[in-house]
Amino acid sequence: MTIANGRLNTPERPIRNRNKAIETFLFSAVNEVKRNLIVILLSGNGNDGIRTIQTIKEAGGVIIVQSPDSCEFQVHGTNSAQNDQLQL
Repeated sequence: MTIANGRLNTPERPIRNRNKAIETFLFSAVNEVKRNLIVILLSGNGNDGIRTIQTIKEAGGVIIVQSPDSCEFQVHGTNSAQNDQLQL
């Protein structure tokens, strides 16, 4: 899923080993709305979406991350919380 020209698009997902659906969506969202982007990143397994954090911050967006203590899956929340620019 991506955002372009103010529209939500749902193209066919390419077949690959790792699912990066959240990362793909967030990169398209930051390109579309720039500093008006607010992301709430909840627990998840893996690091999908983690690479976009710096890009969102550089564009002036806001990222709010679930506290690692309350995450069902610690891996995602812990990876995100290691970036000191995030709001918990």
